[in-house]
Amino acid sequence: MIDLAKALTDEELKAAAEAGKLKNLKGFGEKSEQRILEALTASPKPGDQGIHIHHALRAGESILEYLATSRDFIKGEFGGDLRRWQETVSQIVIVAAAKKPKALIDHFLRFPMVVRTEERLADRATVLSEGSKATLIAVTAKEFAVALFKATGSEAHLQRVDEIASRRPSERFGGDL
Repeated sequence: MIDLAKALTDEELKAAAEAGKLKNLKGFGEKSEQRILEALTASPKPGDQGIHIHHALRAGESILEYLATSRDFIKGEFGGDLRRWQETVSQIVIVAAAKKPKALIDHFLRFPMVVRTEERLADRATVLSEGSKATLIAVTAKEFAVALFKATGSEAHLQRVDEIASRRPSERFGGDL
């Protein structure tokens, strides 16, 4: 039996997970064991160390304030890790409703704190700003709620929602419609 009261090194924890010993502990299952093993074996990518939430909030607020200076801006919200209040976030994600989404993206790319544009697509742009990545997803007001939902949910959650949504209406609601 593993005594979790003792501090395990990463190597000891990895060995225990690989041996299948964690899933037998109270409060742990196969999924927990798998997630721990994935986290311990994943090699960190450059720029993936994350930024603390208080830095991300400050940088995100300054981006939102800048976006609000555009006449095309309607409203904006944080998405992703920041919206889920994760302690560290991989990037700042902002979903904004705009009268002209393309014009708002152009405005975003002129933000004085942008160091480099990493990606630009029809509905979004990713930049390096204030030492972190920031992505703006610009949509019409009608598309805002769905875009915010998609920008915030985890991949697993979004896949599950898609599975449920793809069922016939009678299956979703448990009866004939």
